[in-house]
Amino acid sequence: MRLEAPGRDYRRYQMEEYGGVDVRLYRIPDPMAFLRQQKNLHRIVVQPQYLGDGLNNTLTWLWDNWYGKSRRVMQRTFSSQSRQNVTQALPELHLGNAIIKPSRYVQNNQFSPLKKYPLVEQFRYPLWQAKPVEP
Repeated sequence: MRLEAPGRDYRRYQMEEYGGVDVRLYRIPDPMAFLRQQKNLHRIVVQPQYLGDGLNNTLTWLWDNWYGKSRRVMQRTFSSQSRQNVTQALPELHLGNAIIKPSRYVQNNQFSPLKKYPLVEQFRYPLWQAKPVEP
């Protein structure tokens, strides 16, 4: 299980959907043998297969950054009046607030499923919708 909790500005960067708990349930064929291999039964240790974050979020940021810079170059190249005339003739070229909107990132699983154990179920529980556990 992996727990992540973005900082206080998570809403600003639309991190609510990014933060959560990845849960994977495995079937252990021989539980007693598995437990005998563990040094501390309070802290189960298995070797994860780290995949990393991937390039998706990096490429999203690069694309948004380059797109914004290219639009600003065009704003400096053409006069305000000519840009207004073009957007009146072709409204689909009007940008609006698209340049200042933050990039939309997606959550990628950073660990691959364990190969030694059959995967029963996996899900992502949104941390921001968690309810306190009643005693």
